[in-house]
Parts: sequence; structure tokens; C-alpha cells
Amino acid sequence: MIARAQDVARQNEIYMAFTMLVIDNDPNQKWENKLLLIDPAGAVRFEHAKYGGNIVEGTLLGNGKLQTVETPFGVLSGVICWDMDYPAIIQQAGQNGIGLMLIPSRDWIDIDPLHSQMAVFRAIENGMSIVRQTDNGLSLAVDAYGRVLAQVSFYHSTDRTMVAQVPTQHVATIYTAFGRWFEWLCLAGFVLVTVWALFARRAAQS
Repeated sequence: MIARAQDVARQNEIYMAFTMLVIDNDPNQKWENKLLLIDPAGAVRFEHAKYGGNIVEGTLLGNGKLQTVETPFGVLSGVICWDMDYPAIIQQAGQNGIGLMLIPSRDWIDIDPLHSQMAVFRAIENGMSIVRQTDNGLSLAVDAYGRVLAQVSFYHSTDRTMVAQVPTQHVATIYTAFGRWFEWLCLAGFVLVTVWALFARRAAQS
């Protein structure tokens, strides 16, 4: 399978990301759910083991370290589906200047399109475009500002091919600079505004 993917990448001179489930004959060994990124020369540039939802799935737990590839059009990375639900880990994307995140995914109708829409927040936080290819869900191509460039619904489309022109340059964000501290600052600001509004209301009524 990997050799065939390498041939496709070489013949078409493309970067290709795809996932594979590796099942060991040993019942004591956990299955591996991993993503491979292949460059236009056919070389496997990195393997990423899924870390999100592994307790539920029972697959091998990845280390949560994002891997990157420098390309002529910017810094490229990739994760798998549930991985995007972890802001503290995906924050590495902003810190590493990732411009495009590829996210092969598989959902189901009960969480469609929520799971894809959640990934848009990670794009905005970290100043990167995302392409989330989703089996049994909503596929999205989104820029660093959360603008949807293309989308295809698995359940509402007969042609499930998605084509989009996606920006690939990283955009600096406040979240990238300050990380989780920015979230706490926003929360503290909300609390202060709420308290001020309550006191102002009581003062007006007295």
C-alpha cells in the first residue's frame, strides 16, 4: 500500500497524506492508527501516530508531538481526526509556524457536522489553513481566518470530490504568542465585565 502511494506521489509530483490501520497478528499488540506524509520524490517524510481518543479505540497512543515538513509553499503537517480536539497539543502548530494542516478523518452521522466545525477553531487559534477530509461527515477546506473555502457533505452529496485553492502561509496570532494564558485572560476579562455590569445595575436601581 505504501509503495503504491509513493508511486502516485512521484507520478503526479504531489505531497500525499493518508492514514492506515496496522493490525498485528499478536493479540497482545495494540493496533496502530497512523498517518504517513509522502513528498513528490516518493519519500515518506514522517509518520504520525494518532493520540486522540485512543482510550476509546484501544489503539496505540501517539506521543502528541506534531511533525512538520518544509515545502516550497510553506510548512506542512498532519494529524488524524480526533487529534484536533486537543487545543494544548495543536498549539504546537502555531509555535512551529505551520501553514497547512491535513486532517484525514472519519465521523458518523450523530456528530456531523460538529466535529468538523470544531476543527475550524484550531485553524483560527493557530493561524493555519486546514483541509479536513472526512469519511461519513463534513469535509472542509478552511483558511487561517476560519473562512470556509470548500465543503462537501458525505450524506448530502453524490459527488464527494472537494477542490479548493488553500492559502499555505502561517499567520501570527495572539493565541500563538501567549498560548493558554490568552484564554485565561479572556475568561478573567469576562468575569470582570460581568461583575461590573451587576454592580452598575444595582447602583442604578438604588
